[in-house]
Parts: sequence; structure tokens; C-alpha cells
Amino acid sequence: MKYHTRLKIAFVIILVFPIILLVMSYGMFGKSQLETIEKNYGIDMDGYKNWFDTTMVMDKISKKTQEEIQQAIQNGKFEEDYLDYVDQLNEKQSKIYSYLVVYDRDKFTYIGIPDSMSSNILVGLPVISEEDELWNNGILSGDTEKYLVYPNYVAHKDGTWGIVYLLAETNRMLPEVQDYLVSFRIMSLVIIALMVVCLIIWADKCFFAPMRKLRKAMKTITEGNLACEVKEDYEEELGGLCRDFENMRIHLKEAIDDKMRYDRDTKELISNISHDLKTPLTTIKGYVEGILDGVADSPDKMDRYLKTVYNKANDMERLIGELTLYSKIDTNEIPYNFIKINVKAYFDDCAEEIRTELESRNFVLTYLNYVPDDVCLIADPEQLYRVINNIISNSIKYNNKARGVINIRVREEKEYIHLEIEDNGQGVSPEEAGRIFERFYRTDASRNSRTGGSGIGLSIVKKIVEAHGGTIWAVSNKNVGLTMHILLRKEAHA
Repeated sequence: MKYHTRLKIAFVIILVFPIILLVMSYGMFGKSQLETIEKNYGIDMDGYKNWFDTTMVMDKISKKTQEEIQQAIQNGKFEEDYLDYVDQLNEKQSKIYSYLVVYDRDKFTYIGIPDSMSSNILVGLPVISEEDELWNNGILSGDTEKYLVYPNYVAHKDGTWGIVYLLAETNRMLPEVQDYLVSFRIMSLVIIALMVVCLIIWADKCFFAPMRKLRKAMKTITEGNLACEVKEDYEEELGGLCRDFENMRIHLKEAIDDKMRYDRDTKELISNISHDLKTPLTTIKGYVEGILDGVADSPDKMDRYLKTVYNKANDMERLIGELTLYSKIDTNEIPYNFIKINVKAYFDDCAEEIRTELESRNFVLTYLNYVPDDVCLIADPEQLYRVINNIISNSIKYNNKARGVINIRVREEKEYIHLEIEDNGQGVSPEEAGRIFERFYRTDASRNSRTGGSGIGLSIVKKIVEAHGGTIWAVSNKNVGLTMHILLRKEAHA
């Protein structure tokens, strides 16, 4: 699941889940409180609809108190000393914000309301004489509060009148309701706090932990350590980010390794060039000094000196040309002229050109071409000939046999042309066979004048073959010989 989807689900849960918990807690705890109120006050709350209607709730509770007062009046409690009874009843009623006031025989004989209540409440209470009409239940308002007023009339035996007032404050909720609201607020805060903690833990695990891991890896890389691996332990976006970061690290490490290897190879190249140029230059200088000093005092000797100077100059020219070509190939600046060529005709011509040079060097060439006459491929004839010539030159250079042998075989293999060039030279070990195409790699560490060179001849061969869309590899055993294999794709027929 993608992280933006997870975030949407998480935020929905954050919004919905607390609401569900709050509604459930509201229902369960509220039901318990309702049952408590109904049990304590002996009233029917009729569900939650009257929960916050304090006027309705106080009216129901006051009716129960009214019945008690009426019963007391009928039993004659207000004919004699009734103040203790009224005080006890008022103390009980004051817990639910209801108070008693007694007006008896033209004066207030008991005032149970607290001092903080508005003084104009007493002024607003109705008083009666014998000829007055009786006053029913009503509502009185103070400065900031409202009260339900329930008058209970007392007719004394001596003909006088009294009134027992029950005042129920409607601005306040029952203690049970207040306790419930406090508990509900605390419960809401606890639920929200738990959701926030869960969200923080989830966000830390899903987002911040991998970010810290990536930041640590970045810091390690900044310090130059590219060996720190970033494992893909996460899914979707962050997993992709870790994967991309790891790929970047790998590519950066490879680039730095290539740069270090390139610098090392360049130093080796400079060293090789210095040696390979110094050898012919030293020879040229020695023979020229001999000519100048008159050592070559005969025509034959002069001719031999001049031929040596000429050959060494050719060696230098060949080395410089090889380095120039490599530079162009390495920077992809070498020009290619791809054309359609006939496989049989082209390799037949190459073999004839090579045969003359090989015979002059006491080598035997065996050439076998098994490809049909009509098979063609797309290639640059000049660069492909350079490949064959470099491989042949390498075989001649490293052949230590009295009579060298070169075998060239051309075969058709499905959609490829398979070219094999085999020699009977000193060969290389199987381990070295996989490295001879590396830049500046030379198996002959002695770098004598016969086998010396820049070490880039076969790397040029590989570059050219790959530019043709082909592959090249070597098979060899030490002191047995070496066989080069080249696969080139045939021309695709329409």
C-alpha cells in the first residue's frame, strides 16, 4: 500500500476512531449516570433527551420534594416548631441547588437560600392574605440566575396562612451530570492523547526512522565512506527512495573506483610510454651519434644504421598513432563508416593481405571460411580490419615458437558471424584471459623491447567490436596458445 494512501487512512482513523470511542463512552457512561440519577432522585429521565434540560430535570425532582412537603403539611408539622425539620430538608435539597423559604403569619420565618443569591428573589416571592387568590408554580429571575418556584400553602388552625416555597435553580446541572461532563472531558483528552501517541509511533516507524537511516548514510558518504549499504527494508515510496539512494551510492562508488583506476592506469600509461619511447629514442640517438662520429665508415654499415633508425622511428610513430586512436575511442570520437559488406569476400581479402606479412615473419596461416557466399553484415571495413590486424600483431609479438601458426576460421551461427583467430604462442593463464582486454593491462611485466607496448591494443579491439554491437572473448592456456572469439550480428533480412 502506498504511503499517501496510508496517510489518508491514518487521518481518517484519527478523525473517526476518537469520535466512535467518544460516542461509545458517552453512551455507556451516560447510561450509568442516568440510572444513578433515576435511582437517587426517584424520577424517570426518559432517556437522553432531557439530559441537559435542567428546567425539566429540576421540575421532575422538585415534584418529588413537593410531595414530601405536602405530606408534612398534612401531618401538621408546620403547626408547631418546624424549623429543625425545614433546616434538615433544606440541607438535603441544597446539594441539588434547591432551597426552602418559609413565609408564615406575614413574615419570613426561614430563609434557606445562600447569601450569594440575589436579594431581589425574596422580594419577588408572592405573599398572600386571606382574601388573596392562591399563586401557582412559576419562574423567578435574579440578577444572573433563574429559579422554579413551587409555593406550598399552609392553612393554620387559628385561621392564619403560611407558605413553604421550594426554589429550584435552573442555571446549574445536577452534580451527577457535572461529574459526568468532567469525566467525559478527561476521557476525551485521554483518547486524543492515545491517538496522538499512536500517530507519533506510527509516523516515527514509517517515516522518521527511514529518514534518520538515510540521513546517517548521507553523513557517512559525506565523510568519504561509500561502503555503507542502505537496505531496502521499507515498501512503496520510502522503499523506492532507499533503493534509489542505494543505486546512487553504488554508482557513485563505481564512478570513484573507475576514476581511481583510471588515474592509476594513466600513471602506468605514462610510465609505459616513457619506457617505450625512451628505448627507440636511445637507439636512434646512439646510431645517429655513430654516424656523426664516423663509426659507420662503410656503405653497408651506413645502410644498416639508417635502417635501424628508420625502424625505431616507425615504432615510435606506431605507438603515438595507437595512443591517438585510443584517445579518440575512449572519448567516443572515432569516426565509423558502417556499410554492407559480403562476409566471404571481405575476410578472403583480409586473409590474403595478412598472409604476405605472416610469411615474411616465418608464420604459417590457415584460413577457413564456412560462410555462404550471400551472407552479409553491417560493419566499418577499416575498423574491422584494425581489429584483425591488432589481434594478429599481438599473436606475432607474443609467439615464442620457432615457427608460428595462425589459424583463422569464419563460421555462421544462427544470426551471428563467429570469427576465430588462433595462434600457437605462449598464451596466457585462464585468469589472465579475462583481463587482457582491460586498459593498459599487459601480461608481460618485463616490458622488453620486443614485447613492450602501451597495453591498449586489445582494449581498442574490444571497443571497436562493441561499437559494432558484437562481443569478444579469449580462450587460452599457458604455453599452449590463445584463441580470440568474435561474434558479429549478420545483416537482418527484410
